[in-house]
Amino acid sequence: MSHVTNKALVFITSNNQVYSVEHQLYTARRQTKEEAEAAKERELEQSLSLLPKNETDLLDVKSVLFPQYDGMIPQRNTKFISYDLDLVNLDKLISFSTRLESTSAILATGHDVFFARFMPEGNFDRLNENFKSPLLFGVIVVLVVALFAAQTYIKNKELKEAFLKK
Repeated sequence: MSHVTNKALVFITSNNQVYSVEHQLYTARRQTKEEAEAAKERELEQSLSLLPKNETDLLDVKSVLFPQYDGMIPQRNTKFISYDLDLVNLDKLISFSTRLESTSAILATGHDVFFARFMPEGNFDRLNENFKSPLLFGVIVVLVVALFAAQTYIKNKELKEAFLKK
C-alpha cells in the first residue's frame, strides 16, 4: 500500500517537547560529501566515455534527492508539535492514524497529557473553510437539469423523425 504523505519521526525531547523530524533527514540513503563528489565524477566519466554503461553502476542506493548527510540533524522551530507549551514529565508517546490520509493523531502522556493532530504535509485532503459548497451544489443541479433536458429533446427528436418516415 502506498501513502501520499511522507514519513516522519516523532519523539519527546529532553525539554518535554514533542518534535518531528522528516524522513529525508534521517534516511540511510543520504550521501556524504565524498559520496556525492564520487558520484559526480562517475557521471562525468560515463558521459565522456564511448563505452556502454555498466549495468552494475545503475544500482546506486544513495540518492541525490535527499539532503547530504550531516552528523547533526538541524533543529527547526516549526517542527515542534507541542509549540511552546511547558509540559512536565512526558514519558509515553502514542500515535495513531485517522480517517484522513494527511493526518495522524499524537498523544503524549506523563504528568501532563498532550494531544495534537499531526499533518506532515499539510491538510491537502480537507476542504477549506471558505469553500463555496452552495456554488458546487448549484452547478451539479444545473448539470442534472441540462442532462434531463437533453435526453427529453433527443427522445422527442427521434420520435418526430420516426413519425415523419412512416
